[in-house]
Amino acid sequence: MSSSVLYDVNRRLLVSLFVPVLLFMGVVAPSQAYANKAPEQANVKAVYVCSDNKGFDKWRVTNHGSSVVKVNWFTKGMPGFEDSGYEVLQAGKSNDVFSVKSEKRDDKVTLTIKDEIYSKTLTTAVTDRKACGEAEQRGKIQFSKPNTSAVEGDTIKIAVERVGGKKGTIEATICFCSGSAKAGKDFVDAIINVSFKDGETSKVYELPLVEDNQAEERENFTGLLQGDNEILGFRRSMILFISDND
Repeated sequence: MSSSVLYDVNRRLLVSLFVPVLLFMGVVAPSQAYANKAPEQANVKAVYVCSDNKGFDKWRVTNHGSSVVKVNWFTKGMPGFEDSGYEVLQAGKSNDVFSVKSEKRDDKVTLTIKDEIYSKTLTTAVTDRKACGEAEQRGKIQFSKPNTSAVEGDTIKIAVERVGGKKGTIEATICFCSGSAKAGKDFVDAIINVSFKDGETSKVYELPLVEDNQAEERENFTGLLQGDNEILGFRRSMILFISDND
């Protein structure tokens, strides 16, 4: 009998003897103790998802079953960039797994999820970097500058830019929060829909300011960009100042 086979037999024997003792002592619950007993019944799925971290591939591993499952994971692709790890998958929950990404953009990497005890393959997934590359090329929407100003009764110009790519259409919205300047009293309470079509990289929107015929100090309010996190850039807020004209 080979050493690897002997090791596996001994490990299974230890598990079969040790688990009942833990159950008797109340150290572990039955669902925890036997979560990995029948890997053919484990309902684990993995998918490749786009990662903001350029040095790592990102995978989402979900346990669709009703018991905790402990797994080992491995990636295989470009030599020298294989990776591995261990996860405890709670019932009905997902874990995000990060593996080292190779320098070759079109390298196809396979993730394999195996049961911890029996080393049975539960699921596999393959990278889809092309799709993520297209998403990255769409770029991100952000304000062109951190602040701007205008005179009451005029319109205030809000410059928005698209950085990091210009492929396809991306959309977001701008909402406004009162500061010393109040919505409906000092500026029109509105939401601006921002849309960049394929190839577009800059936009200027206008928001009407209210003329109140009262002498006032300089006032301000805030513009906030809202949308999917993956298409919003660094500068997501902007301070807008209103100067009095009385």
